[in-house]
Amino acid sequence: MNKYEKIIKLKDKEYVRYMGVTKKIFKFMLEILEEAKKEEQKMGRRPNRIGVENKLIMFLTYLRKYIPM
Repeated sequence: MNKYEKIIKLKDKEYVRYMGVTKKIFKFMLEILEEAKKEEQKMGRRPNRIGVENKLIMFLTYLRKYIPM
C-alpha cells in the first residue's frame, strides 16, 4: 500500500490536518497535474518513476511542514 492509498482513507478532519487542503481541492489539483502529464508524454518525455499523486502529496506536506528560519 503506497502513501496515496493510506492518505485517501483518512477521515476529513485528519486529511485536512495532514495535507492542508480538502479532498475536493486535492482531486482538482490532481486533475490539473494529470492533464499536464499527458501533454508532456505527447511531447515524447520519459515517464516518471513517482506517480503524480505521490508527487502532489510530497509537495503539499513539504509546504505544510516547512518552517522558515
